[in-house]
Amino acid sequence: SAAIGDASFVAVSRLNLGLALLSLGRIEQGKRLADEAILEYERTGATGEIAETLREYGNYLEAAGDFKAALALFQRERKLNEEIARTMREKAVLELQGKYEADKRQRAYDLMYRENELQAEKLRNRELQQYLWWLLAAGFAISFCVVAVLYWKLHVTNRLLAQRNDA
Repeated sequence: SAAIGDASFVAVSRLNLGLALLSLGRIEQGKRLADEAILEYERTGATGEIAETLREYGNYLEAAGDFKAALALFQRERKLNEEIARTMREKAVLELQGKYEADKRQRAYDLMYRENELQAEKLRNRELQQYLWWLLAAGFAISFCVVAVLYWKLHVTNRLLAQRNDA
């Protein structure tokens, strides 16, 4: 990071010196330093600074009367700005695609979660239904036993009554 900062400082210094020389009419010396500054920016990959440097350098060349070189720099700056814009658009598209995919995964996860909750609720309902059926069956079994005991008691009572009647 310090090396990039130093390289940027060197590039800015060369550019400023080159532009000052261009203003003084020392075209070749100024071009050499400005070109070195651009090369330094290219080495560090600072495309935004390169585009700005090309525009500023072109303005100084235009003011110095070197229209052909100024036009070449302006065209190079335009192409570089178009590349930067294209790269930014591609980056934005990739970010949007990433967000879309993340949202899509989240929606799928939410749907799966809701489906799991629904299945769990269905399972709880089924267990409750089975529990109620077992209670009902137990109620019938107990009722049957009570009726059987009462019937047996009635049968015993009738037999005892019949024996007393005979006696």
